[in-house]
Amino acid sequence: MRISAVLFLLFFFQLARAGGTKDSVIVIGIAPSAPFVNIPDSSSPTGISIDFWKLIAREMRADYEYKTYANNSQLLDAVRNGDVDMSINPISVSESRLKYLDFSMPFLVSGIAMVHKKRSGWLTILDFLFSWEFVSVVASLGVVILIFGSFIWVLERKKNSKHFNKGAQGLVDGFWWSAVTMTTVGYGDKAPVTRGGRAVAVLWMFVAIVLISALTASISSALTVERMDSNLKTTGDLSKFRVGTLSQTGSHDYLKLFGVKTIDVSNVPEGLQKVEDGELDVFVYDRPLLQYHLVQLDSDELSLLPFDLKSDYYSFSYQKGSKLRDSIDFYLIRAIKSPEWNYNMKRLKEQHL
Repeated sequence: MRISAVLFLLFFFQLARAGGTKDSVIVIGIAPSAPFVNIPDSSSPTGISIDFWKLIAREMRADYEYKTYANNSQLLDAVRNGDVDMSINPISVSESRLKYLDFSMPFLVSGIAMVHKKRSGWLTILDFLFSWEFVSVVASLGVVILIFGSFIWVLERKKNSKHFNKGAQGLVDGFWWSAVTMTTVGYGDKAPVTRGGRAVAVLWMFVAIVLISALTASISSALTVERMDSNLKTTGDLSKFRVGTLSQTGSHDYLKLFGVKTIDVSNVPEGLQKVEDGELDVFVYDRPLLQYHLVQLDSDELSLLPFDLKSDYYSFSYQKGSKLRDSIDFYLIRAIKSPEWNYNMKRLKEQHL
């Protein structure tokens, strides 16, 4: 009898750790945050976080219900005050939030990114042509052309003075020959006749192919990769621009840490629209959400910069001291490793993230 009683107590203790008995219901706060949480007017919530929670709840055999809030600010206040048991919205973990909330193990690693308006093609080209990067590359290439032109002149000036003069004009002839050979124009007005000259010519042809390929790749990269400004090297440099983000978010806290003044907007679509309209120079927020909304907007005028300001970790949030966190983390880790979740994440990343 004693053994049966102990087993009975252990059974109910384990149920309590997993979120409660069948009579208890976990109240989950959610707020619109596509593609993680979509809240249609006439149907059940959908999204990445909703699917992820369903995997966990299925393993826990937990009952739950959703409570909807207008935005993340209201949602976090509800979690903090105990109006809900937890939130499955993807909330980034920050030092300020750790003071009044508990967080689960991270289920997604992302970053804070930036969207800006593309400049016209001609302006981008002109900026590059007058940039120090381009001038230095051209100058270096000119030096290499002059070196090989000088070699040809030294080797050809005695036996081929018709094409390569013996005086200073010979250096000009050598430079001209080296330049047209490198660009594969090859007018044929000047050509080496000595063995040494022809050997240098063959060597220069192969070297020139490599140099031209490198120069083409450099120009293509500079014109393709959108950069907001050559002076943007640190987060603090954003102070030079009109920066928008959502208030009371990880992005807002991070920019404030570096003294960057921000223009607050209500949601991501509003922020992107302000960039497109020229009211903002750049909009800063979580990369997955920016990518998702850019796909939905389908605008040719906006561009997501390829680098992140910092890495972020998305987690569930709980009231400080909640007993749910430890029990749910066990099932959360199992869900992350499940084939179903990995397949869904791969598919969703291809579509949105």
